[in-house]
Amino acid sequence: MNSNLIWQGLSSKENSPEENQTIPAHPRKKSNRNGQDKITLPADLPVETTVLDLPEEQKVCPETGEPLVKIGEETTRKLVLEAAAVLLSLVQTCRGLGINPREYLEDLFRRFMGHPANRLDELLSDRWLLSRQQDR
Repeated sequence: MNSNLIWQGLSSKENSPEENQTIPAHPRKKSNRNGQDKITLPADLPVETTVLDLPEEQKVCPETGEPLVKIGEETTRKLVLEAAAVLLSLVQTCRGLGINPREYLEDLFRRFMGHPANRLDELLSDRWLLSRQQDR
């Protein structure tokens, strides 16, 4: 390998003036949510708001001593009750599979206690749908 080529390539970069390169902009997909969550939570469910803030000593620039300027915030909503989150997840899964959530839950509660424990997986929403389609 010719080491002169390597050094020549490095030295030519060091001696050449910096070039500005223009990179064309590209279209960016815009969010369809308009600031809304993906899942709409029922209004009567309890929602907890948590504010995460910096301690006062971290709100000052360490270099200049000037106060930092707040440039934005992010807001998310989370369910307080885990049971409500599980139920909402179950309802959303049913909707995604094209199942009427009420019909599924009524059948599930009717069959749950008498169903063999080693076959509980048959009551999962996707398998329940397959068994209902085969029964028809």
